[in-house]
Amino acid sequence: MGKRKDKQRDSSQTAEETVESSKQAESTDPEPVPTKKSKKSAAEAPTIAAGTTIDQALAVIPKLKLNKKTKRAKKREKHAKNQEAKQEKSKDRDRQEVQQYLEAWRDDREKWKFQKLKQIYIQENVFDETRLGTEVWPIALEYLSGTKGSGKETLMKQAQTVIREIDQQAKDGENQEGSRYQRARELLQYLGN
Repeated sequence: MGKRKDKQRDSSQTAEETVESSKQAESTDPEPVPTKKSKKSAAEAPTIAAGTTIDQALAVIPKLKLNKKTKRAKKREKHAKNQEAKQEKSKDRDRQEVQQYLEAWRDDREKWKFQKLKQIYIQENVFDETRLGTEVWPIALEYLSGTKGSGKETLMKQAQTVIREIDQQAKDGENQEGSRYQRARELLQYLGN
């Protein structure tokens, strides 16, 4: 039994010692913990108030990156440029194919084969000088003069509409589009109106 009391006395003494040491630690002033300091103090840091323009903000904080593009935005722009380039190549290829188609029709009708898509392209772009160039226009006129049925009626309506629009613009004092007007008149003459 004596051993148990000794152990209890030892444990009670160690508990008292820890309480006393903690009291001593509280009574002595510990060193203050250093706080994080920013590179600039609050007084030196520039502020941007509401209503500040981008130029003013950049003047206050030159390192501010307001126009920084995200990776996704850069990818979108790159993709859009690639799509535009593909469309331009496609347009150039279409122009060349139509020119070859019309030249084959004019020069070698035995080897020439009718292609509905090419005919539609020619009919839709008959007044557009960029898609049917001036060097191809006389051939296209001759080709379209053989159009019959609803295709002929559609071409005549388009030509009449273009002429009316340009005449109206001329009455209003606006400049006329010479090539479209001229093409529409020539097409009507070739179609027999």
